[in-house]
Amino acid sequence: MSKHAALAAIGYAIVTALTFSPTSPATAADCRDAPGEVTPAGQHWYYRLDHATGQQCWYLRKATPARSTEPSKPVRAARPAAKKPARDAEPRSKSSKEALFQEFLQWQKRQPKP
Repeated sequence: MSKHAALAAIGYAIVTALTFSPTSPATAADCRDAPGEVTPAGQHWYYRLDHATGQQCWYLRKATPARSTEPSKPVRAARPAAKKPARDAEPRSKSSKEALFQEFLQWQKRQPKP
């Protein structure tokens, strides 16, 4: 099975599971044209549109808790930031710089080409 076909099958399975999940209205008897005037404690009116049939449906379900409007706390770094390497106490000589540069060029030749 190709990767594309596998992803399509997984997507279809997810949509099917969500469509027939117990949180959606189970029967046509639960479906109303408009929300009721009275909402029982701990419940909330939800709206659903069945795109296949065009049926518009209001139904009661257990209310979900409201999300906090406060900003979330900042996440601390898992480890402290790396320290910058200390600079040499004395400047490099011209020959030392040239040797370091040649070493870099050799390293660069060994790297794979993109």
